[in-house]
Amino acid sequence: MTEGGSSGSPLFDQNHRIIGQLYGGFAACAGAVNNGGADWYGRLATSWDLGLQSYLDPLNLGLEIWDGFPDGAAVFNNDAGVNITGVPNEVLCGSQQVDIEVTLTNTGQNTLTSCMLEYSINDGPILQQSWAGSLAPFQSEVVTLPPFTSESGENSIEVNVITPNGVNDENGINNTSTATFAASQGPTFTYNLELVLDGYGSETTWSLRRLGQVLYEGGPYDDGAEGTLVSAQFCLEEGCYQFRIEDEYDDGICCDYGEGSWTLFDPNGDVVGTGGQFTVAQNLQFCADESLGLTTLDVVPLSAYPVPANDFITISWPAHQGQARVMDNLGRTVKNTAVVSQQSHWDTSTWSEGTYVIDWHGDDGTRQLTRISVVH
Repeated sequence: MTEGGSSGSPLFDQNHRIIGQLYGGFAACAGAVNNGGADWYGRLATSWDLGLQSYLDPLNLGLEIWDGFPDGAAVFNNDAGVNITGVPNEVLCGSQQVDIEVTLTNTGQNTLTSCMLEYSINDGPILQQSWAGSLAPFQSEVVTLPPFTSESGENSIEVNVITPNGVNDENGINNTSTATFAASQGPTFTYNLELVLDGYGSETTWSLRRLGQVLYEGGPYDDGAEGTLVSAQFCLEEGCYQFRIEDEYDDGICCDYGEGSWTLFDPNGDVVGTGGQFTVAQNLQFCADESLGLTTLDVVPLSAYPVPANDFITISWPAHQGQARVMDNLGRTVKNTAVVSQQSHWDTSTWSEGTYVIDWHGDDGTRQLTRISVVH
């Protein structure tokens, strides 16, 4: 009989050798009784050709039987392994100095006293850092590579370890490690969240999303910490975002069990949104924009009416030229059009209800924005 969570458990032959592994089924125990359900086992020979050979026969010796450690184990005298264990786990706010940590492990039988680390950043030239010390078999040490400046967007790093104890590495399967992390692209803006907890912090969670992707999140918190201030800082690229705070007990964070509240500040210290009295959740949609300091999206003379719109809306442009783009509250473009007259009349009957941002760029480089809403 097997229970849930047994996937991967071995199937033995009459010689006590593994010939397969469990990968699915319905078998389970009902007390001390077998429920009679079936299990399915995969053949070890199939897994061997799908990558298992690289672990059990890395030297490609053609092994057909391995009777376990130590008699059947592949032993290497000089073997070093490397694994990248320290990289930024959040999106960096623009270009920053980055330190990468690498865990060096002696997987050989001889004491490791020296080796060379080769590494490449963002597919650049191969750099080297030597290591010297004393690692007994299967001991490890964390090595910090020289700092470097991150690039906008995705960054990659590859690390290789070579020449353990000044000789060729006898096992190349553990010599290479790769990792990636991301840094924001273009201008960035710093927002600050101040959250005051009520008496039941374990019910409170929040998230900040862009295009449905969670960028930042927090909670749950400890109970009995009423009045505690929790601060969080967001590094945001230009675009539109959604902040959402939820209460698991559906009674908000104010005011039955404490004077809880939340407030989001823009880079100028102005309040973008605040709240605390709600049931299940509160949502705030806002847009970070370089030209406006991120605090308001209502700029004269760009205007729109009626607001809220139903089936139609009229836009009055600052000039009868330029390019206009409309974004929903998740930052997705819903309309992109050239401006050729002082006014435009748009059909909004098929637009989803919600808030939109109209972004106008004049031919002379000027830019203005306004916010509209659509209801049906």
